[in-house]
Amino acid sequence: LSSLLTPQCTLQRDLKQILSAYCLVFLLLLSSCGTLPSYRPADNNVVYSKKGNPPYYDVFGKRYYTLTQCRGYVATGLASWYGIDFQGKKTSSGEIYDRFKYTAAHPTLPIPCLVEVENLENNKKVVVRINDRGPFHGDRLLDLSYAAAKKLDFVTKGTSKVHIKALDYANNKNSPIHFLQAGVFRDKALAEKLASQLRKTPVGKVSITQGEDATQFLVKLGPLNNPEEAERVFQYLNTKGITNPQFITD
Repeated sequence: LSSLLTPQCTLQRDLKQILSAYCLVFLLLLSSCGTLPSYRPADNNVVYSKKGNPPYYDVFGKRYYTLTQCRGYVATGLASWYGIDFQGKKTSSGEIYDRFKYTAAHPTLPIPCLVEVENLENNKKVVVRINDRGPFHGDRLLDLSYAAAKKLDFVTKGTSKVHIKALDYANNKNSPIHFLQAGVFRDKALAEKLASQLRKTPVGKVSITQGEDATQFLVKLGPLNNPEEAERVFQYLNTKGITNPQFITD
């Protein structure tokens, strides 16, 4: 999200990253002997949120039936975005809305659910995590966070035609490879410190790669083999103080 920030904000962000990195290392040291949370499998091996997934619900006189699984879902329609007016408020899943995270609201997809969103007007893509309900305006298909809309380059316009599909974890050479990004640093030493501590926890393979900006170093977890693993690792990182891991695709 560096494109969202002024030079002054970038300096402040870098200072915050340094402090956050040391805090994360401390938390991970305390919890390096932990295990991944245990979840009771649902019918399709994905555990969905207890909140936000009723069989159906009514809004503005219209009834919506929530889907029982995310796999195989594809759709094309109009996307909008929501931002500061909802910052800090609870989503339908019970999570707190953060406009700087890659999340989205969908009226019927199960919560949580990972989908790739492509802006059909410029072919830009982003992976988001469905954690809220909406939009309930006309023919809109999806309500994206500010960060996701910024990534797709339609913040100013407000809406855009998009194609969305559930992440494909099929094991073949044409399938995309999915990762969780635990952090981005300008200081490689900080990236290596976080990666070193993450390797002591049960999150799987940890690697460091350069970002699109050669001065940025990404700490990545994965490849992730299926949606269940992706959600479990996501939740585990949240419990250890890494509250904004991003889903990325290679």
